[in-house]
Amino acid sequence: MPTNIDPVSPVQACGSYALPAITGTNLSSSVAYFTQPNGLGTSPAIGSSITSSQTLYLFDGLTGCSDEETLAITIDQPTQAGNDQLLTYCGVGTTYNLNTFLSPTATSLS
Repeated sequence: MPTNIDPVSPVQACGSYALPAITGTNLSSSVAYFTQPNGLGTSPAIGSSITSSQTLYLFDGLTGCSDEETLAITIDQPTQAGNDQLLTYCGVGTTYNLNTFLSPTATSLS
């Protein structure tokens, strides 16, 4: 029976993303993530923390039979927030300077 890796959806994460286990049917013990197609390049381990945007390839190859899925990972870098810079923010939309917004002379968010 042919090996079949389950399809994966693109991922968007803040700061880092831990690679989950690869699922599918009839997978061999050599199923893994790779940095290049066809089981080439380096192979980050399951559970590894990905900290930069990249495309990885899930590959399983048996004699005369292989399967591959592509995983696009987008890593957003967090923005420091708060007067003490101890908080971070990752998200879409406008980031406001709350020090200006909360000042007694503030009249708008722009």
